[in-house]
Amino acid sequence: MPENKNILPSIPERPEELIFRNCYAPFDVREYLQSAETRARIRKLPAVQLFFSIMELDQDEMSLLLPQLTEEQWTAFMDLDLWDKDELNVNALLHWESFTLESEDAVALKLLRATDPELLQLLWRREIQIIPRGDNEEFEMEPPLDMDTFITPDNNYLIVLPENPEKSRLVHSLIQRLYKLEPDFTRVCLENSRYVTSIELEETAFRNRCRRTEDYGFQDYFDALEIYVPRSPESPLPEKDGYNPEESTKLPAPAARKGDSRYIFLEAMASIPWETQRGQLLQEMFFVCNKIISADRAASGDPESIKAAISKALNGINLGLDIWAGGNLHKATDGLSKHFLASFFQVGYRAILRVNRTAATAVSQEPGSYGEAVLEGLRAPYPLFTVSEEKDGKITFSSRYFKTAAEIDQAMELLENLGGQ
Repeated sequence: MPENKNILPSIPERPEELIFRNCYAPFDVREYLQSAETRARIRKLPAVQLFFSIMELDQDEMSLLLPQLTEEQWTAFMDLDLWDKDELNVNALLHWESFTLESEDAVALKLLRATDPELLQLLWRREIQIIPRGDNEEFEMEPPLDMDTFITPDNNYLIVLPENPEKSRLVHSLIQRLYKLEPDFTRVCLENSRYVTSIELEETAFRNRCRRTEDYGFQDYFDALEIYVPRSPESPLPEKDGYNPEESTKLPAPAARKGDSRYIFLEAMASIPWETQRGQLLQEMFFVCNKIISADRAASGDPESIKAAISKALNGINLGLDIWAGGNLHKATDGLSKHFLASFFQVGYRAILRVNRTAATAVSQEPGSYGEAVLEGLRAPYPLFTVSEEKDGKITFSSRYFKTAAEIDQAMELLENLGGQ
């Protein structure tokens, strides 16, 4: 986690953007690249936050960045960007490996060492055909006549390249470059890719990736699913270690005060007078978001997917806290000190799930109507709150995550009118 900043005095229009900048992309990498002194600090930056901060760098800026990276940082970048759920994105792998083509040998070797061999073997397995030279010094088979081919520098293999011209160029250049850097390693990778199945290679690479991403704070998929276990607001919530009930009497918010339910979570955080505790809550927020990213199998290399997970976490926690505290800001503030953010998300999810199950029994509505849009949102795997808006004289529908107890009540009232049980 990055050093906590004072981000809570005001409520931003899009709080997920603020959480993203503070928890996931807190570094201005372009600023670090301005001088040799600041570039030397890059290797000390947390890999996850650095990854999200480099997504918009151009080729020249990446060339400046590469010599400053550690192998661990480069491995983390690929861990976060190469996988779509549990499937390897070969095009993304080629993108990251292409940086070895223009880099100096020392830098390219570092990037190669930071790449799991199974990834390269899976790339070869999927994208090329490898024809070995036989005992009679002839290649074991003739390549297809309409495909581009080349012979490896060690003269041992005939490589049949992909049909796509750009991919063919990249793969050809990459194999040649790897032979120059590490000929024995490259030969072993080519040979292994002939015998090990794609399934076995992908499973091994994915297990390695999951082990490391857990160290980054992204939980295993099955462990992360617990975030979607519904929790009743009436049942006792787990308490944090070290909670001191006497400190709650020192909180500045009047006990009778009602907060703005749309932002009661952020208002409660801002009401906590202890900077250290706000930092701990920000860390909790980071791990709840990561649970949702893992459970939803979101593309962690896509900033918009991360922001969507942050928005779901913020709104779910806000909803659960609003329900649990009954809109009372003082109780909500004390609750953040006493209970875990994940518990409040689960309280909110229970209310959303109740709406979802009621929507499943409602009568179908006229196509194109507001009622149909409402039911479509409420019947979604993660139910959404739909509202109608008039813009330029036209009625449009927009859906978003549930945020407050009042929105749950509004949805249930509408479902009752639509015959929901």
